[in-house]
Amino acid sequence: MSEDQSHPCQGCSNIPEEYIQLACQHEFCLACLAYSYLNFLNEDENSSAKDVVLLPCDICKSETELDR
Repeated sequence: MSEDQSHPCQGCSNIPEEYIQLACQHEFCLACLAYSYLNFLNEDENSSAKDVVLLPCDICKSETELDR
């Protein structure tokens, strides 16, 4: 997590207290990342059976590995 408050979230443009940086280096606030994660789980019917989730970035579609 990054705590630099000098730039907005790349998803919602709000300036959060903390950012989550994905493997592609794009940074999102926790709310945007949670929203993306839940949408991804709803779209991927097999995601609940996997030990690792590959979450695509909303900006570049590059995948970040998330542990369950």
